[in-house]
Amino acid sequence: MALQIVSPRVGRVRERRVEDRGAQSVADPAAARRSVWRTCPALLVLLQPGRSNTAVLQVAAELAPRWRSHVVGMGVAQIVPGVQGIGALDGTLLQQVHEELQRELIEAEDEFRRALGGRAATLAWRTSLGLTPLVNFATEEARCADLLITAAAPGDRLDFSRHLDAGTLVKQAGRPVLVVPAARTDAPLRHALVAWQDTPESRRAVLDALPLLQLAAQTTVAEIAAPQDAERAQARLDDVCSWLLRHGVQAQTALTLDAGSAGDAIDALVQDSGADLLVAGAFGHSRLREWMMGGMTRDTLLQSTCSVLLSH
Repeated sequence: MALQIVSPRVGRVRERRVEDRGAQSVADPAAARRSVWRTCPALLVLLQPGRSNTAVLQVAAELAPRWRSHVVGMGVAQIVPGVQGIGALDGTLLQQVHEELQRELIEAEDEFRRALGGRAATLAWRTSLGLTPLVNFATEEARCADLLITAAAPGDRLDFSRHLDAGTLVKQAGRPVLVVPAARTDAPLRHALVAWQDTPESRRAVLDALPLLQLAAQTTVAEIAAPQDAERAQARLDDVCSWLLRHGVQAQTALTLDAGSAGDAIDALVQDSGADLLVAGAFGHSRLREWMMGGMTRDTLLQSTCSVLLSH
């Protein structure tokens, strides 16, 4: 019996488990999982200098041994003249800023090696300090990994020397990005919520998320649809769940009938389901884009323990 989720803030939610159309060939989901098991052999963990990276490191430390992953740690900092009060000819101040950032990057590497030592198959460290924009270096180095793990935005988003914007990273990296909120204390493997839209980005996101979905204890595939589109939306959800079942993931569907704010609907689904992982395509649909670019995203990432896997 599937859990019935009803949220008066977003309207009627239909939820059911798919057993179904053609899925009878997968009699043993555990056997299917073993036969199509997917892993992330290489992880890239982005650390922010000058602040604690406990959350991203704890997630990486739990995932790496499960997948026997090679883990690359990355610390990046940028010297931004003008923004940091550095004049073009002020060599003394420039040297002071350089030394401060260099010290923070060394501390970040030490933190990385302490947290991941003995947990990963192998470790490596990459760093950049100079005038190169943070996101440029990070997206170039993304070629070495299957999954990027980064922190949600810190309180000071105007710290251009240390803060790497996760939204820009997702759009440019060509790899899935797991965004981890500061409150996260372990890998998000209890309940995964897939925010489905019938777009190429959503299909890519579910494929990229398979290694995590195969580890998750529970998976729900949800779509927010207008009432007149309910039947077609349910058929789409059933297809996705049948596909997941063939990859060893037994999922249930949740159809939310709502013509209002996608932000409120998605946030309510996350809260009401108790999901600790949200999977979404970035940003293939205007309603999802509305949510991702609005304040609701920041609330979910910064004030809860729900991590977000984004794929573009």
